[in-house]
Amino acid sequence: MGRNIISIAALFTAVCCFTSSLVAQEAPTAAPVPKPEQTVEQNADSGNKALRMTALYFPNRFLDTVDIFTLELGFGHEVALQPRITNYCKLIGFSGEKYFIGKGFKRQIGGGHTEGWEISAICLTASYRYLDETFGTFDDEFVYDVTNMHIPSPSNNVYKNKIEDFWGVGVFVGCLASVNVQIHPVEMADLITGIFLIDIANDDFKDSALITVE
Repeated sequence: MGRNIISIAALFTAVCCFTSSLVAQEAPTAAPVPKPEQTVEQNADSGNKALRMTALYFPNRFLDTVDIFTLELGFGHEVALQPRITNYCKLIGFSGEKYFIGKGFKRQIGGGHTEGWEISAICLTASYRYLDETFGTFDDEFVYDVTNMHIPSPSNNVYKNKIEDFWGVGVFVGCLASVNVQIHPVEMADLITGIFLIDIANDDFKDSALITVE
């Protein structure tokens, strides 16, 4: 009889312990309560970002507007005739060297010396050209060297590094004196979305947009 009582007590104790462990595992964990200093920091960060968005709104829109176009004037021993509707549709090409000045893609402003050639036949192109003796914000380390006919890609370094716009629409024409004019559709879209603080080109000042596309 005594052994039965002890066995029942032991079984009851084991069941209680097992049930308690299950309850402890299933019990929801209370969400941590933010410390007062954390709340103050979050509010301060939100206030600073709102202030930056307000103060930099018009400077960002001005720069977005300037980004829409390219205008470069050149002088030298160069002949050029190249209409283009993105890099998937270019005709003829250019050859020679020149000194140039103007406003390029992605806030490149200044000038320099360039030499080389390019042949284009709709979606095929071959090119060798380089840029040096630059001033302003133009990159003097630029070299484009793909001399076999190929279909260009936005992943090429010249486009990926924002030296030139793959999607640009315009014309490059001249003989001894030349002009390169382009409109950049993606930058036009960036200006429109920027009105609503959406930065699809990721080129606004830091922490001055509600949404930034990386």
